[in-house]
Amino acid sequence: MTSEQVDRISRVALLLSMLEESERTDIVAKFPQELTQQLQPEIERAAASNPSVKRRQSVLSQFADLLQMLRQYERPKLRLHVEDDSDDLADEPVVPYKPTGNPVRDLELMNVHQVAAAFEREHPRTVAVLMKCLSPQRNAEILSLLSESVRNAVVQQLSLDPAATDLVVEQMAKGTVERALTFPAKRVEQTTAATRLAEVLRQTERSGRKEILNAVAQQNAELADAVRRELYRFEDIGNLGDREIQLVLGKVDGGTLAIAMFDCTDEVQDRIFGNLTRRARSTLQEELEFQKHLPKSQVEAARAAVAEAIAEVDQEAE
Repeated sequence: MTSEQVDRISRVALLLSMLEESERTDIVAKFPQELTQQLQPEIERAAASNPSVKRRQSVLSQFADLLQMLRQYERPKLRLHVEDDSDDLADEPVVPYKPTGNPVRDLELMNVHQVAAAFEREHPRTVAVLMKCLSPQRNAEILSLLSESVRNAVVQQLSLDPAATDLVVEQMAKGTVERALTFPAKRVEQTTAATRLAEVLRQTERSGRKEILNAVAQQNAELADAVRRELYRFEDIGNLGDREIQLVLGKVDGGTLAIAMFDCTDEVQDRIFGNLTRRARSTLQEELEFQKHLPKSQVEAARAAVAEAIAEVDQEAE
């Protein structure tokens, strides 16, 4: 490395050494492995050498200057044409959506809360026909906003694969857009389509869940895979039957399981212990007793591995 690179590594290490150990561990865990290997000894050296106050202030000042420079070049955030309850947006007028002349495209582009409100008042079959013309991401947004009764009825209609001529679809879409424009626009939550759809599917029966996932996979396999990853959670193991829990535990190594169980609920812990042999339970309890603090990122990664095992068991059961 050049002397400039060495100095840069040294300054970053010093800055990291000033943080709490848990915060530093979480940050370093996100770095590439090569950079981590370079930083780790420098961080230890910085913590042990107790640099002068002047040196610390110099590094902090450089970091503050960098942040200030980045803020100056920060691009303005885009605002949706939606209403907002916050003080800074209270006086901003809501820009009405102007139809493009293509009603199906309008359903894709206009405020999703307006579309969902209109769909609530349409026949479920009409909604299903129109949703077949929209993107999986858009459908995920809409489904997450529909009431449970309407959502279930729409899912049922989607499973029947309803069809209509292009002319009928256009007329349906045109009427829905006109109705949607009569409802107020609302701020759209900044969550991913996969997260929204996963939340919906968690409240849906397994048969309906499978139909939706298959429909999404036909249009966007990548989104369907993302939904499957979001659909299952570590905590779900507490709701499984004994046989299912045993199958899940058979797919997860003991070390990963111990990390995933760090600070988990008593209910989940009891369900896991109740499905282990006496020897395995004793070994796991010993590992848990030695756990004092674990980085949040490490616990989340372990729980994601358990969630993946739950997904595999659930899909194998189908």
